[in-house]
Amino acid sequence: MTSFGLSYFDKALDSVIDGLENSVVDRTRAIASDLLSEEYKAPVQQPVLQTDAPGVLNNLNDVTGYWRLFNIQEKKAELARRRAEFQAPHDDRGAAALQRRAEQAEKAYCELAGMLSQAPDPLPFLNSLLPLQKSLSELQKENKRLQLYSKAAESEASSASGVVLRNRDLEKRVAELEAELKEKVEKESQVHEDLTNVEEVKREAEQQQQQYVHQIKRLQDDLASLQAEHERAQSQLFDLREQKEAASNVVASAADLAAEEHEALGLRVRSLELEKCLLEKRIEGLLTDTRDHGFLSAAAEDSVTPRAADAIRLLRQRVEQTGQQLQDAEARHAEEIAAAHADLQRAATRCTELQAELDSRAGPEEVAALRARIEALRHLVDAQEEAEGAGEESATGAASSSSAASLHAVLQARNRRLASDAQSLQQQLRAKDDAMAQMQDRLAGLEQEVRQKAALVQSLEADLLNASQNAGGMQGPVGPAANAPSEGGTSKEPHTSGGASASLLGIVTSQRDRFRGRVEQLEGEMGAVRGELAAARNDLAAARADNVKLYEKIRYLQRFSGKQASSDGFQVVQVDSEGISHPKASQQHRLQCGPVHINLGGGSASPERDARPATGPSASPAQLRARIGRRRSACFGLVEADDEEAAHSAVEQRYLKAYEARFNPFAEFQQNEEVSRTKSLPVHDRAILTGSRLLLQNKVGRIFAAVYLTLIHVFVSVLIFYAALSSQPITSSSVSEIGPVGSSS
Repeated sequence: MTSFGLSYFDKALDSVIDGLENSVVDRTRAIASDLLSEEYKAPVQQPVLQTDAPGVLNNLNDVTGYWRLFNIQEKKAELARRRAEFQAPHDDRGAAALQRRAEQAEKAYCELAGMLSQAPDPLPFLNSLLPLQKSLSELQKENKRLQLYSKAAESEASSASGVVLRNRDLEKRVAELEAELKEKVEKESQVHEDLTNVEEVKREAEQQQQQYVHQIKRLQDDLASLQAEHERAQSQLFDLREQKEAASNVVASAADLAAEEHEALGLRVRSLELEKCLLEKRIEGLLTDTRDHGFLSAAAEDSVTPRAADAIRLLRQRVEQTGQQLQDAEARHAEEIAAAHADLQRAATRCTELQAELDSRAGPEEVAALRARIEALRHLVDAQEEAEGAGEESATGAASSSSAASLHAVLQARNRRLASDAQSLQQQLRAKDDAMAQMQDRLAGLEQEVRQKAALVQSLEADLLNASQNAGGMQGPVGPAANAPSEGGTSKEPHTSGGASASLLGIVTSQRDRFRGRVEQLEGEMGAVRGELAAARNDLAAARADNVKLYEKIRYLQRFSGKQASSDGFQVVQVDSEGISHPKASQQHRLQCGPVHINLGGGSASPERDARPATGPSASPAQLRARIGRRRSACFGLVEADDEEAAHSAVEQRYLKAYEARFNPFAEFQQNEEVSRTKSLPVHDRAILTGSRLLLQNKVGRIFAAVYLTLIHVFVSVLIFYAALSSQPITSSSVSEIGPVGSSS
C-alpha cells in the first residue's frame, strides 16, 4: 500500500467519522430539546409519541452509547501513529521485510474495517426521527388549540363566579341597609327620649346647683377655720421651740457650773494631799534632826509625836470631809443632769407630737389645692349630676334647707343611688366579659373550621391530581390501537382527551367557586366577630372609665360627709339597707356613713341611752372615729360579723389603683428608675440599702433598733460615769496609805 493510498484513506475516514458524529449529536440535541420543552408538559394524550418515542429513544441511547465508548480521539491517535510507522523509511528493503509490512498493513486495515462494520448505522435512526418530528408538530398544534379552549372556559367561569359574588354582595348590602334603616328609626326614638330626659335632668341640675353653692360656702368657712387653726398651731410650735432652747441652755449652764465645782473640789483635795505630805516630811525631818543632834530628850520627843499625830489626824479628817463633799456634789450634779435630760426629753417628745400634729394638718399648699379643687368641683358638679339620672327631686327638696339632718338625708339617697349604679355597672361589666369570652371561643372555632376546610381543599386537589394522572396512565396503552387503523383514529383521540380535560376543568372550577364562596362567608363572619369583639372591648374600657369616675364621686361624698359629721353634730339611727330602723339596737352595732362610723349598744343597761351616740366635743374616740381604709356607699347599720364589705373590697382596691394611677402617671416610671439605679449599685451598697429598707419598713424592726441603740448608749454612759466615780476613791485610799507608812518610818 502506497503512501498516497494511506493518506487518502486517512482523510476519508476522518471526514466520515466527524460528519457522522456531528449529525448524530445535532439531531439528538434537537429531539431532546423538543421533548423536554415546557410546551409539551401538559397532560395531553399523545398516541404517536407514546408508540414511537420509546423505540427511537432506545436506538438513540444505543447509538450514542456506542459512539461514546468508541473514543474517536484515541482511535485517531492510534491510526496516526500506525500511518507514521508505515510512512517511515526503512533501510531493509528485502522481500521478507516488505512482506511483513504488507501483512501488518493488511491487519490494520482489517481491524479498521471490523470496527466500522461493528458500528451501528445512524441512517435508520435518523429516518425514524422524521415521523416523530411530524407527530410532535401535530401535538403542538393540538395543545395550542386546547389552551385556547381552557382560557375561554376559565374566562367564562370567572365571569360567572363574579356575577354570583356580585349578587351575594348585593344581597348582603340590601340586608345591611335594612338593618341600618331599623337602627336609625330606633336611634331617632331613643334621641327623642334622651331629649326629654335631658330636659328633666337639666331642671334637676339647676336645683342641685343651689345646694352645691351652699355646700361650697360651708367648705370655704371650714377652710378658713382650718387655716386659722394651722397658724395657731405654728405659733405654739415656735413657742415650744423657744422653751426647748431655753431649757437646753439652762441645762448646759448647770452642767458647766457643776463641772467647774467638780474641778475646784478636785484641786482642793490635791492641795490638801500635798500639804499633808509636806507636813509629814517636815515632821519626819524635825524628828531625825533632833535625834541626830540630841537637842530633845525622850519626853520632848514623846510630846512632839502626839502633836504631829493630832495634826495628821485633823488633816485626814479634813480630806475625808472634802471627799464626802465632792461625792455629794457629784451625786447632786448627776441628779440635776438626769432631771435636765428628762425635761429635755419631755420637751422633745412634746415638740415631735406638735410637729406630727402640724404635719397631719393641712398646709398652705394643701389649703390652696383644696380651694382650687372646690372651684373645679363647682364647675364639674353640673356635668356629674346630669349623668346620675332621675330620682333627685325629693333629695333636692330636702337639701334646700340648711339643717344637718336634711343634708344627711340627701347624702343617704345619693349614696344608695351610687351604690345601685356601681352594682349595675359591675353586672354590665361581667356580662361584657362573658360576651367577649363567648366571642373569643366562637372565633377560635371558626379559625379551626377554616383550617379544616383548607386541609380538605388540599386533600381534594391531591386526589384530583392523582385521578388525572391515573386516567392518563390508563389511556396510554390504548394509543397503538387507536393509531393503527388509519388517520381517522388519530384524529378522534385529541377530541376525547379535550372532553375529559373540559369535564375535569368544570369539576375543579365548581369546587373552586364553592370553596371561594365559603371562604368569603367565613371571612365575613370573622370580620363581624372581630367587630363585636372590638365593640365589647370598647364597652369594657368605657365601663372601667365610668367606674373610676364613680369611685371619684364616692371619694368626694365620703370626704364631704366626714367633714360634715365632724363639724355639725347629728344623730345617727341604725337602719337596714332600705332605710328602716333596725330592731336589734341593744346589740353591739356599728353605724356608718362613708368613712365615719359609731359603735352603739353592747349589753348596756339602757338601750335608749346607748342608741344616742356621743357627738360633738364630748364624743370619745371609741364612739366616733374616721376610718379612711373602710368605705361604704350607703348609710345603714352594720353588725361586726357582717361580711358585705369584703365582697367589694377587691373591686374597690382595683379601681382605687386606677384612680391613683390617673393622678400619678409617673409612679411606674419612677419605680422602674429606682429599680434600675438599685441594680447598678455595688453588692455591698445594695445589701446595706436592702437591709435598711427592711428595717425601716417593719415596725417591729424599727422598735427593736431604737431600743437596742438606746440601751447601748445608756450602757456606755453608765460605764463612763462609773469609771469617773471609781477613780476618786482609789486616789483617796492611796493617800491614806501614805500616812501610816510615813508615821511608821
